[in-house]
Amino acid sequence: VSSNGVLKLGDFGLAKFFGSPNRIYTHQVVTRWYRCPELLFGARMYGTGVDMWALGCILAELLLRVPFLSGESDLDQLTRIFQVLGTPTEESWTGVTSLPDFIQFKQFPGTPLRHIFTAASDDLLELLGSLLAIVPLHRCSCQQALKMPYFSNKPYATPGPQLPLPSSIRPTRQDEKPNLKRKIMDAIEGG
Repeated sequence: VSSNGVLKLGDFGLAKFFGSPNRIYTHQVVTRWYRCPELLFGARMYGTGVDMWALGCILAELLLRVPFLSGESDLDQLTRIFQVLGTPTEESWTGVTSLPDFIQFKQFPGTPLRHIFTAASDDLLELLGSLLAIVPLHRCSCQQALKMPYFSNKPYATPGPQLPLPSSIRPTRQDEKPNLKRKIMDAIEGG
C-alpha cells in the first residue's frame, strides 16, 4: 500500500508482453484458485480478462478472509466456480463447448453473491459480479471497473498516512523522537 493508499498487486513469475490479438498462449498460467473458467477449459487465446477474474477472486478473498474458490484439481475448481456462479451453456457462452478441454458439468443455478457477501454494498457486489463474470466477453476491463460507482462513492479511500498500522508495527516508545515531555516523564519514572 503506497503512502496515498493505493494497493498494488503483482506477480511477474509468468509475465510476458501482451498485445497481439492472434497470439496463442499457454493455458497453464495463474494459481488454480485464481484461474478463470476459459483457462481451466484449455483456452489458448485470451485477453486481460484472465487478470480481471483473478482480481475478482482476490477481492472476494479479502472480503471473506479465506480463499474464495479453493479447488483441489482443475475439475474441482470448475465445479466450485459453477456451484457459486452457475454452469455456463453454449447459449450463455457461445463457443464454450469448442474449448480444447471442455467437459459437460452438472447444471448449477449459482448462488446470488448477496448470499455469500452479506455485508457488501450493492456497488461492491456489482463490481464483484463484473469481475467474476463467467463469460469472458462479459467480464469488465480495468478501465470499466475503475469507473464503477464503488470507486467514487463515499466514504472515500483513507489517505495512506491516516491508515491504522497493524499492532506489530505500531511505533513504540523507543521509536518516538524524544521531546521535552518524554524526557521529563523518563526522568520521573527512572527516579
